[in-house]
Amino acid sequence: MDSIKFKGSLEPTQNAKVENLPENPLEMAKHQLESMLKMITAIQETQAKQREQESRITQLENKIEKRYTDDVSLQLVLPSQLGKMFEPNLTAQKVNIKLREAGLQWKVGGEWIPTNEGRPYSSSEPVQVEAGKIVYQLKWQRRVKELLV
Repeated sequence: MDSIKFKGSLEPTQNAKVENLPENPLEMAKHQLESMLKMITAIQETQAKQREQESRITQLENKIEKRYTDDVSLQLVLPSQLGKMFEPNLTAQKVNIKLREAGLQWKVGGEWIPTNEGRPYSSSEPVQVEAGKIVYQLKWQRRVKELLV
């Protein structure tokens, strides 16, 4: 709102722009309340975006930590590699079944997806296949084997 210029009296000059504010005190209170609600909504939306960004940053930090570690038990491997850790060896299909039975993953549209319980032990990594198509390969930390025995 532009500032109001006054002449000698307390009347605004003809050039002053005044927002159409209600004169009735109840209408004025309603107008102020609506303005405050708009501000609260904007603040809540900003906070939600910030939480979403913080969550994404945490996810990326976890992925980096899982990918670049000297701790062998935290290194990421494919189900076929996990299968070779068993005696006798298991196929990737059997490992995937064990992971599903342990509640660590489920199959959606032909792809294995980690459950909430499986996320701390896994990472979904993009892999380029035929004709440039990208698919996601679910890798597991070596330590997940202990949950499958």
